[in-house]
Amino acid sequence: MEIITHIALWLIIYRISTDIAWMDGPMDAFAHFRGAIISRFGSSHWLSIGVQCPICISFWVGGILAIAMLDWRVFAGAGFTTLAIRWSR
Repeated sequence: MEIITHIALWLIIYRISTDIAWMDGPMDAFAHFRGAIISRFGSSHWLSIGVQCPICISFWVGGILAIAMLDWRVFAGAGFTTLAIRWSR
């Protein structure tokens, strides 16, 4: 797989992770998802904290894509997401 494809996948992981954690989403789907998790488990539960953290979400999104594509290098998108979010602060 060429580097352009990997960069595109890393950007996809970044976008999915930040959208789920911070955006409302289409028809407020992400907001409802986060709200359901928080109301079910409470705001201090690790799942509730995790659904509001794009770095945490990128770990799972990157892992799932890496397994689905049978290419462990795709998982580097989680690291890219961590760097991008920390640099933007």
